[in-house]
Amino acid sequence: MDTLLQDLRYAARKLLHAPGFTFVVVATLALAIGATTAIFSIVNGVLLKPLPFQNPEQLVFVASTGRESQTNPMSTPDFIDYRDQSKSFVGMAAIDTRTMNVTSNGSEPARVRAAQVGAQFLDLLGVTAQRGRNFTVGEDKDGAPRVVVLGDGLWRTLYGADPSIVGQQIRLDGEVYTVAGVAPPSLKFPADVDLYIPFVFAPWQLDPRNRGAHSHYAIARVKDG
Repeated sequence: MDTLLQDLRYAARKLLHAPGFTFVVVATLALAIGATTAIFSIVNGVLLKPLPFQNPEQLVFVASTGRESQTNPMSTPDFIDYRDQSKSFVGMAAIDTRTMNVTSNGSEPARVRAAQVGAQFLDLLGVTAQRGRNFTVGEDKDGAPRVVVLGDGLWRTLYGADPSIVGQQIRLDGEVYTVAGVAPPSLKFPADVDLYIPFVFAPWQLDPRNRGAHSHYAIARVKDG
């Protein structure tokens, strides 16, 4: 230990006598450590850290492929064919995002980012609402009662983490929605989404003649084996 302390004192004296050299060494080390930390954070988040979903290796992202192999949205008729004719998936849920105005209890409208998702979306991810419930089968059909699952961030910032929000009504773009549940804080997909509503296809999207209208993506879960 005494030898180590002597070496450290000697090194400190040498560095103090050459401040320019010391600055270069410290700056180089700082840049190197910072770059290494940043790269590891990216690799850990993208490649090493598992997705916060049940059996994430079974989840797939479904999209159309362009002529140059780029990923593109799919049309609704194509999605329906994939969903109904595939024998490899437990289920498939369409995904799209949009911005909406939310108001409740006479408050001023707030602009939020909403994800339109198939009724199976949360179940396919293996995600359970921390309050209330997930969407149920049929809630993404035309004419079904309007329901919404709030994101954890919006629930805390706009509603003060009030547990009684479940079952209450809010307005999204002027339409009345009943709060079915609150998503867990681990759900960050799609990114930067504030709430989730069932994806109800418009009549023009369902028209088979509109296969060229590519408008949304989907997720699916592969069957065991």
